Amino acid sequence: MTKALEIFEILTGIFQFLGKRRNYYNLDPSCHLTRCALVNKVWLSAARQELYSYVYLNTYDGLEDCLMRFWETISKSPHLALRVRTLNFGLEYVYHGVTADLAKVIASCPNLTSIRIYGLDNNALEDLVGALKSRSRLESLEISPYTFGSLECNGLCDMGTFLGILQCWPNMRSVLVHENGLFEEPGKGEIEVTRNACPYLRRFDFRSEPMPAERHFVTLSQIAPSLSELRLRGPLVGRKELQHALRTWATTITELRLDFSGPTFSGTARGIQSNMDCHLDDIITLMPALRYLTISTHYLRPSTLTHDSFKNLETLIYDMMEEELREFVGILRQPGLLPALQQLAVSARMFQYEFEINMVEEMKAECRRRGVAVHGRFFEEKRDNENFDPLED
Repeated sequence: MTKALEIFEILTGIFQFLGKRRNYYNLDPSCHLTRCALVNKVWLSAARQELYSYVYLNTYDGLEDCLMRFWETISKSPHLALRVRTLNFGLEYVYHGVTADLAKVIASCPNLTSIRIYGLDNNALEDLVGALKSRSRLESLEISPYTFGSLECNGLCDMGTFLGILQCWPNMRSVLVHENGLFEEPGKGEIEVTRNACPYLRRFDFRSEPMPAERHFVTLSQIAPSLSELRLRGPLVGRKELQHALRTWATTITELRLDFSGPTFSGTARGIQSNMDCHLDDIITLMPALRYLTISTHYLRPSTLTHDSFKNLETLIYDMMEEELREFVGILRQPGLLPALQQLAVSARMFQYEFEINMVEEMKAECRRRGVAVHGRFFEEKRDNENFDPLED
């Protein structure tokens, strides 16, 4: 009996190790574990624990009915549904009824802690919202309504409704919303707030449009006052919308990405030359724990980087105008400034401009002297794709 238990524990460790080696964006079912499960009863038990704890479903190989097959399996064997902790679902082509099928699966797995969804249709969105809301143990949620060849989908729900649902997940740690994952709310009704409803929420990553309004950021800061990582990617957002929330998070923020460079998802310009008041210098200098910063001079002037609050900054991705590069290089040359800087990416704030080559070379030379690695503007995307873990501290 002891020997069988030891074998089971060894196999479990091996299978868990194989699962951790998976690329984050690989949603293929674990075929090697399926084959392992056929060896004998001990291997079956160990492999099944891993297979049903971390479920990967997609339709890339023509398995349009994979959701229904999985739902039928756990409906006939409820003990398997109790094992499911993580559900990763992606579609190559969205089909009518996928949202309803997904809602059934989620509602059948009471112990879910992590859900990733790539692909929805507009039918049964309320059922899906209800199923998600009922999973009170959720720690991580990532949602994108679109895949290749997707049917029209307006998004999961409006931002106000989502913030209401968020308060049903007291253990939530990471939220990632992709393009059009949420839609603009039709009215401006009050959002009921339970303060500190999500005390463990550390990462809020919103890569969509429209951007949350001021009241949404205020509500989020009340729900999750200890947020440490904020990423916004989409249309330009002004100081008015962000200032209250950023002040709330000032002492806890370690990673701030205000990534508004480039065209919006709809293909229109982001108005970087807008007259909108965007500068956040006085607020960002209140963030002593800041280690990762993506920003433009529209929000943070180069001169502000001389402030002592940036002594822990390790990664800086900085969009600026051509004439601001010289000032920034001067800051890099000053002893004692940005002492922890390890990685730097600098790009022109306006796409029609390029930096003067001699000034770029001066910047690179100064970075070499300091031991700072210089990257292309979007090096962070590769890093995220390879290493992203929504529950990593």
